[in-house]
Amino acid sequence: MAATLPLELLIQIATFLESTGAPLTLCVTVCRRWQAAFEPLLYRKVHIYTTDDLEKFNPGRALSLANFDRITSGPGVFRRAWIRHIECYLVVPYELYDWHTIQLEDYTTDNEVRRENDRAFQSGIIALFRTLSDWDSGLRLTLQLLILGRKETLEPNTDDCTFTGPDPWSFPDGWIQAVPLYRASFGDSDSSTSILPLVPCIDRLSFIEDCGDPVFHLAPDIWVGAAMQIARKCSTMSTLYLSMEERIKPDHLDYIQARRQALAEGIKSLPATLRDFKLFNLFEYPWKYSMPGLNLLGSDHDMLSLNLRNLSVNLRHLYLDMVSLAADFLFPLDEQGNPLPESLSLHWPQLEVLDLRVPPVLPTGRWVTLHLPERQKELDAIEDWTDIIHDEDKVNEDRELLDTEHFQRVLISLGYAARRMPKLTSLAYALEGNPDFDLLVEFAPYERAQLLLYSELRPDERAAAAWNCPFESLPALEGRWRGLETVISPWPPA
Repeated sequence: MAATLPLELLIQIATFLESTGAPLTLCVTVCRRWQAAFEPLLYRKVHIYTTDDLEKFNPGRALSLANFDRITSGPGVFRRAWIRHIECYLVVPYELYDWHTIQLEDYTTDNEVRRENDRAFQSGIIALFRTLSDWDSGLRLTLQLLILGRKETLEPNTDDCTFTGPDPWSFPDGWIQAVPLYRASFGDSDSSTSILPLVPCIDRLSFIEDCGDPVFHLAPDIWVGAAMQIARKCSTMSTLYLSMEERIKPDHLDYIQARRQALAEGIKSLPATLRDFKLFNLFEYPWKYSMPGLNLLGSDHDMLSLNLRNLSVNLRHLYLDMVSLAADFLFPLDEQGNPLPESLSLHWPQLEVLDLRVPPVLPTGRWVTLHLPERQKELDAIEDWTDIIHDEDKVNEDRELLDTEHFQRVLISLGYAARRMPKLTSLAYALEGNPDFDLLVEFAPYERAQLLLYSELRPDERAAAAWNCPFESLPALEGRWRGLETVISPWPPA
């Protein structure tokens, strides 16, 4: 009887079973009618490994890349239309865990273990992109890229060290140099990416590993520069998700600076079709919150803030999580907080959602949350922080003041920028520090803006001019959070 059910009913049954997590593979083998109903669901999301040896990883519904190419080519080309999501594991020889090893004498990151991993990564991504390069651009796939090591190993001239992370008190013997993080890359040259073909069928590209936590997003062990080189080859991509949520010791500042520079450079070459960009990061903090912040730039120019502004002009949705940025990165101001002449030509015709969550340190290392003056004098007198760094209970207290001028410049810049975003429906800005402040604005384009500001500080006359709002006459919100709430109408102001 089941074999005579109408195809429409079989499809509904198949869809329900898929939603429950029930295995569908056996259903495909019942008969041709069942195959027609169930097989498209099996291929909606596929798991690919760049190896033929799947027994070690996932022998169930996983496919080797070679087998995936075979069943979606020639007589099986029709299956391409069923596929919506590809989760690809780029298999490399070695698993190199973060913060599990220390350097011995003569250690170098230029070693054969890392080189073998990079070669496997390069050959895997090239093979994948060659497989997808002739797929029709109308198919619109989501591609998720992850790294998977075959076996755990030690690099040459390293040793095991059982500590829990990059915190200084994790080290058993004071200043023991941890091995720098390994992230798969194409090396110093562009020779590999030059032969990486364009893939027009990828609509969404994700370098985020799902860890089951909606707040935390694991980085996939791919160097951010390599990720951006891959993204450049997705010629009609509309969405890019990138995670740099990796804890890094402050004495590995060269890694932090190189990562930021690689991101800034990569942003310049992203496809013009990109509309949604989400970037997740972790606060790159010094050993103690009372110490000066880390200078992330490595030069005199903040190219990441500049290139993110240029990128945002063509976006529909921009989400930046814990990325250190200039206060006026969207709409540059002069030293007095007035619009620069060149800023007046900025326009964001497509932007609908702007979501910014920033750390309390500028890219130069300057804190925008401050200690009380007398406490700061005591801290300035400290010449040697070594003992304090190694004592987890010392000098890690919260800061008590918010830099007033930074607060004003953020509001001024966002106000002028929002006036040039005709499709904007939501703006959220959060400074994650102590003290913090939050700005939430919901827009009805060409009608009104409902603004909610949580902060102990009040906007000055420059911010009032930027938003065309008499902030000084508004009553303060009472309760646990102090701030302001108002409706600005009409929006945008003339």
